Amino acid sequence: MTISYRLALASVASMAVGAAVVTELRAQVKPPVYVVIDISEMADAAAFAKAASVASLQELVSVGGRYLVRSTKPVALDGSAPPSRFVLIAFDNEAQVTAWRNLPSTKEVTDIRLKVTKSRSFEVEGLAN
Repeated sequence: MTISYRLALASVASMAVGAAVVTELRAQVKPPVYVVIDISEMADAAAFAKAASVASLQELVSVGGRYLVRSTKPVALDGSAPPSRFVLIAFDNEAQVTAWRNLPSTKEVTDIRLKVTKSRSFEVEGLAN
């Protein structure tokens, strides 16, 4: 009988340690990071389209990014008018955002976007899964 109690106690203790380790691992998960680009007005659509064609999907993927939204048709649900173009890019961490922003093609597109549009871009931290 005492061996059974010891075995049961050891099993319960092992489960408790395992649960604590899993909880700790989940607590260390970093939330994703998103880049939001909101273009409200475009003064020179042709120049912007030419610049956007320079940006390579392969380069974005090479630094860990992925497009979630690339839309020219946002629909307002309430509030002010929606932007004319909206882009949402997901990254696993801030270092990947920095790597993407430092790509020559990203810098070129950003420079042109800032010249020919009224727009803004920003980085936001998402929710951890």
